[in-house]
Amino acid sequence: RYQSPLSERYASKEMQYIFSPDKKFRTWRRLWIALAETEKELGLPITDEQIEELKSHADDINYDVAKERERLVRHDVMSHVYAYGEQCPKARAIIHLGATSCYVGDNTDVIIMTEGAPNNASTLLLYYIYQQGFTNMNYGVSSALTVIMLVLLLVVMLLIAFQDVWKIVV
Repeated sequence: RYQSPLSERYASKEMQYIFSPDKKFRTWRRLWIALAETEKELGLPITDEQIEELKSHADDINYDVAKERERLVRHDVMSHVYAYGEQCPKARAIIHLGATSCYVGDNTDVIIMTEGAPNNASTLLLYYIYQQGFTNMNYGVSSALTVIMLVLLLVVMLLIAFQDVWKIVV
């Protein structure tokens, strides 16, 4: 398996871990736990016992089972759903319930990108606006940032449009 020499030479151990497969698969499990807890709150028949079973195996990933299953199904997410289900037989039916592979894939990408620098330096603007408005209940900051973002988008659109008009005139 190829591993970039640049990451070995220039990335810190912390940064190497943030972008490692282990971090990705642990994040998938955190997302599946969050999904199960939310679905339980919404009234789906999910028990506390099932959620606790998921939590108890969140960090001890059985890579050998996932790797063997991936050889058969050729799908990384479903092979890890299977492997997690092997460790959590009572919760097997609720792992990834109602979700698509993009649920873990896309959300993990955003989580990893936003954990990539100290002091949230790599946080995406839209994610920061969301945090300010809905997590911190700081509506003023989130509203102001939204207006600034929309103005910036408008300026970029006008520059692109002006560039096209300039080509026609000249």
